[in-house]
Amino acid sequence: MPFAPKPDAPMPSIPTGLDPRLLRGVCIYQDLVLGGTVAIAGRRDCRKRWALLAPHLPASGAVLDVGSNLGWFGLRMCQHSPEVVVASVEADRRSAALQRAALAAARHQRIALLTSPAGVRLARVFALRGQRFAAALCLSVLHWMPRHRPFLQLLGSISDRLLIEHP
Repeated sequence: MPFAPKPDAPMPSIPTGLDPRLLRGVCIYQDLVLGGTVAIAGRRDCRKRWALLAPHLPASGAVLDVGSNLGWFGLRMCQHSPEVVVASVEADRRSAALQRAALAAARHQRIALLTSPAGVRLARVFALRGQRFAAALCLSVLHWMPRHRPFLQLLGSISDRLLIEHP
């Protein structure tokens, strides 16, 4: 679904310094946070979702955020837990470009943005390299993955916990 504000929200202005072409065709599910300020409100309420997730997240270790959109949850995890590092996976290049802008504005050093498609192939790469995750988030993304069952099975073998949200 291309960029569209919440139904009752006015069309946002483009934040200063952000190339407006980045917004074309992008799904703004999460708030776009630039420099600690919500530059564009997302379609989903990230704060309520965070309140449900936070008690289940680790205080330290590596966390995988699959289909991370604009990186809101990775940024929040790093604020919440100073000993967490995040592998943020977003295959959509335009969403990843917006996330890159958000990460740069936050001057983040503990989030690695990966633009490979999530799936069995990526999970195998992690497994073959001995990568383990304290938690893996799959928040409203499995419907985009035609073979999500084998992906989840493999991801479960390299993650201490899976946090899954169904759309």
